[in-house]
Amino acid sequence: MPRPERRQDRWNVAAERAWTVAATGESYKCRIERLASDEYISGFRVVAPHSAQTRVTLSVLERPSTTGNFDCSGGAVGGSEMVYAAGAGTDALEFPSGQGVHLLAGQSLLLVVHVSTMSNIPVSASTRIEARAGSAREMRSPIELFLAGTSPSHS
Repeated sequence: MPRPERRQDRWNVAAERAWTVAATGESYKCRIERLASDEYISGFRVVAPHSAQTRVTLSVLERPSTTGNFDCSGGAVGGSEMVYAAGAGTDALEFPSGQGVHLLAGQSLLLVVHVSTMSNIPVSASTRIEARAGSAREMRSPIELFLAGTSPSHS
């Protein structure tokens, strides 16, 4: 008999963005989506990243000026609180039992996808970040992420 699925076993789409980058081009593709309800997240993962996708970040915005898909620039994006970042080869990030990220209804998530290609033809794909669902009862210790490292500069 199959084991019943527990809430924390479910991965849900947290943010997704279809994109196209021009031949031998580089671009930032963004999406802002407002949260309808509180979310408790016990992990994140990027699903099927394309080779032209170099970096992905997911941040919280309190009062965005727009929602939906739009092109953006690397220096002009960022939320008030980054909750996830990934690059080539990033594995799923799963938090210890009882810990997780709490996002509030009414906040918005900003997805930023940096894409770059040396191909002689345009490249189209989609980037999806999934979040492992948790519950208020399971999340005894809310956490914040601290990201450190280096990144090449872009002009």
